[in-house]
Amino acid sequence: MVGCDNVGAITVAKPSGVLLPDATIEFELELDGATWLITCEPDEDTCEHDGPPEASLQMMTWRGSEGATIEFFGERDAMPDAYALRAAIEGEQVLEEAGTFEYSTSAPNGPDCGPICDSAAPLFFELPAQSE
Repeated sequence: MVGCDNVGAITVAKPSGVLLPDATIEFELELDGATWLITCEPDEDTCEHDGPPEASLQMMTWRGSEGATIEFFGERDAMPDAYALRAAIEGEQVLEEAGTFEYSTSAPNGPDCGPICDSAAPLFFELPAQSE
């Protein structure tokens, strides 16, 4: 029996080949009205995140040399429909995006045999080149 996950991911990066500045990046991510605060320090591979205590989603965040990725997963009925994302580098807002997720459903063992999972199409946002 094959498994699957209900998952979504948002990546924020500099233009190809441009490295992130050696600075703190902060994200405010709102998923269906629940706000997550995410801080990515320049010398850490993973980012600290803090969400509402009642949140039923789990979150993993990490930072690379060109960007940061926020991945969330949980039960099917907990997956968010809408997002609002703000990013700041050293306190200066450099990105603001909002929209809805597009999901695809998979049933790796067939439609009559679980699990059935929903995956959001990955989102990618490019930071402005001038935010060095």
